[in-house]
Amino acid sequence: MDMDAEREQLIETWHGVVAQKWRQNPCCDMLRLLDAKNKVFNMPFRRCHDRLGWKSKDDLRLGGICAGTIYRTDSFMKGPLCKRTGKKTGQTVHIEHTVPVKVLESKWSEFRNDRPITEADQKVAYAWLLTHSVTTAFAKGQEAQLTPVKDTTAAFDKKSDDFGLPFRRYKALSNPQDIVWNVLSKQCIDFNTWTFEQHLDSILKLMREAWGRTSFPEIACLETLGKPLAYALRPRLPAY
Repeated sequence: MDMDAEREQLIETWHGVVAQKWRQNPCCDMLRLLDAKNKVFNMPFRRCHDRLGWKSKDDLRLGGICAGTIYRTDSFMKGPLCKRTGKKTGQTVHIEHTVPVKVLESKWSEFRNDRPITEADQKVAYAWLLTHSVTTAFAKGQEAQLTPVKDTTAAFDKKSDDFGLPFRRYKALSNPQDIVWNVLSKQCIDFNTWTFEQHLDSILKLMREAWGRTSFPEIACLETLGKPLAYALRPRLPAY
């Protein structure tokens, strides 16, 4: 397992992501999240994730084989890069939505209902998406352990001990190869303490490293709009 190579791959992928300048030039799927007539957001979220490299399909050149994921399991990284494929035939890698897309869809609908949002509010959708979307690169087959919680998470349930802790959904993972790493910081993720605030901080750090600048419109947007969203999900720590 070459952590340095994984980190380099991540930063290179996100250099392309940042160059898209989403906030100034939102993609059509970002605009679909804002369309008042649209009530179904599953595919817009998935396609936005694809643009971030949070996908198993496609090759490395197109940001595939989970190249944009900050979080990767030990088992995923032990698989040789040349053998990583998201194709259904011979699939070896899987993009696991740590916060399931079905939950993102529901929470985004609630968020939209609580406030008027127009297409001019693309920066709101951008910040919301990056703050709440958490994905992890799995080796194909690891996801089977999560079948009971395939489309659910208690990370948004204020009555749950899992509130604000997106990785607590992985408590069913028990094997050493199921360890999840933040390849940007080279830290092992503690499922019981890693928060949305830490996730957003990782996104911001990644963007700065990928673009080689400390501030630009996308970062300013996340600093202003994303941090309050993440703070609202601050868990009651220490919970364990």
